[in-house]
Amino acid sequence: SKRRSHLARGHTVRRGGPARTARSTRPALPARQAPSPALSSTPRSLEGPFASSEDREKRVGASENTMGRVEDVTLPARFLTTTAHLIATLTIVYDAEDTTRRALGSDQTDLAKWQSNLEGLAWTSLIFFAVEFAGMFTGVSLFMPTANAYYIFSHFFGALFVGLFVCLNWEISSYHWFFTLFSFFPALCEACLAFAVTQMNIMQYK
Repeated sequence: SKRRSHLARGHTVRRGGPARTARSTRPALPARQAPSPALSSTPRSLEGPFASSEDREKRVGASENTMGRVEDVTLPARFLTTTAHLIATLTIVYDAEDTTRRALGSDQTDLAKWQSNLEGLAWTSLIFFAVEFAGMFTGVSLFMPTANAYYIFSHFFGALFVGLFVCLNWEISSYHWFFTLFSFFPALCEACLAFAVTQMNIMQYK
């Protein structure tokens, strides 16, 4: 029993030969393995300034695919909102007299004056729509996400408020604000972008 206790404690025991030391029978822990490079989310070749030209081309292609997905939404939305605003404006052009009568109410003293004023603004809006459609179909601002978002919001609210102006018989002076905010400023923005693209070459098409 003493020999067993000495063996358990790791002491040496002589049995007529060389000293032997009791060894622990506990299994060795496995070495900690490094994560496999195949499980890495981003290859090292795509990171840092040492990326190859092929990897940079892949990045550019991925960004272009993302831009393509954005334009698949913004371009139809821009066309639809601009067309809706144009239709709302055409109702004023072809029904200017009745629209003016309903807006003036019982006081019809200055009917001709207000009618000519409303028709002038509506026809000028059509000219501004021609500028915007020309810029849209020629591709001047077609691939500019910020400009597309601005046109979408402007023409959405323009179509909404012009429709309410015709249906709810608002005052004609309110149409001056709609004309300035939702027709003049978008056309001015499109004209500035056309000048910047054609004369200053801020964007070159491949």
